Amino acid sequence: MPKSYDYVRPKSAIGPRKRKSLLPQLLLILALILMAYFGYTNFQLKNEKKEIALNTRIGNIFLSSSNSLEKAIIYAYEGPSAGNNLNRSRSLAEKNLKEIKNLLLREKNLKQNQLRSLYNLILLNSNLKTFSGLPFSEANIKKLIPETVDIFKETKKSVMLLNLDDKTRKEIVKKNVIFDTAKIFKPKEIQNYSNKRRGLGILSYSTKPRLLGKDERGYYYLEKTDLVDVNLEIQNQGEVSEKEVEVLLTLESEDALESLTVTRTVEELKAKEVKPVSFTAVPLQSTYGKLYKMVITVKPVPGEKVLENNRLEINFYVKP
Repeated sequence: MPKSYDYVRPKSAIGPRKRKSLLPQLLLILALILMAYFGYTNFQLKNEKKEIALNTRIGNIFLSSSNSLEKAIIYAYEGPSAGNNLNRSRSLAEKNLKEIKNLLLREKNLKQNQLRSLYNLILLNSNLKTFSGLPFSEANIKKLIPETVDIFKETKKSVMLLNLDDKTRKEIVKKNVIFDTAKIFKPKEIQNYSNKRRGLGILSYSTKPRLLGKDERGYYYLEKTDLVDVNLEIQNQGEVSEKEVEVLLTLESEDALESLTVTRTVEELKAKEVKPVSFTAVPLQSTYGKLYKMVITVKPVPGEKVLENNRLEINFYVKP
C-alpha cells in the first residue's frame, strides 16, 4: 500500500503584509490647508492695508478741503484786505481737484463709498474754486458759502464711513465749520469827519414800574417787583451819521456777588436823529430793601468832547 504524506505549506519568506499609515497624508493635507489659509489671510491683510492707504488719501484730501473752506470764510468775514486767504483757498482747491483726478485715473476698482466721498469732494472744491474767482460781494458770499458748508457736512459724513487709520479719523472728527452770515464784512462808509462835531447823549428815561419819589436819603424806590423795564431816548447830537452805537446798562446791588451788564446796539443814528432804546425785564434779585445802583452809558464816539450826557446813574431800592 502506497505511503501517504501530509502536505505542509512552506512559510513565506516575505512575511505578513503591513498596513500603510495615513498620518503622512493627513499631515500633508493639513499643511496644504494651513498654507491656503495663511495665503488667503495674507492676501486679505494686503488688500485691507491697500484700502486703508487709499482711504487715508481721501481723508487727507478732505482735511485739505476743510482748510480751503476755512480760508474762504476768513475772507468773507474780513473782506478784501484778507485776499491772501482767498488766494490760499483757491490754491488748495485746485490742488485737491488735481489729486482727485489722478486718484480716479489710477484706481480702477473703487468701492461705492469711496466714489461717493470723491464725488462730494469734487463738488466741495469746485464750489471753492468758483467762489475764489468772483469779486467780493455780500450776495456772492450769502449764496455760495452756506451752500459749500452744507456740501462740507455731507462730505464729512461720507468720509467718516470709510475704513480709516485712527490718526486721520481723529483729525476729521475735529473738523467742524460754522458760517455766520451776520459776520460778513461790510465796507464802512467813508465820512469826512474833519471840522465836524460828533457827540451822543441821553435825552430822557422812564421805568416800568415807575420809580417813585426819593426818600429822606435821596434814593428812589419801586413798589414790590422782581423785574423792571428801562426805556431811553438817545440822540446823535453831532453833525455826522454814527454806526453801531452801543448802549450799556450795568446793575449792582448791596448783596449781589457780581454785577449785571446788558448791551443794546443801534445800527445807525443819523445826525440830530433821536431813537428809543429799551432794556426789558431786567431782573431785580437782591433782598427787598437793599440798595441798587443802575448806570446807563452811551458809548462815546471818537472825538466826542462833551461826555456828561452820555451817562445816567440811578440809585433805588425795592420796597418789601
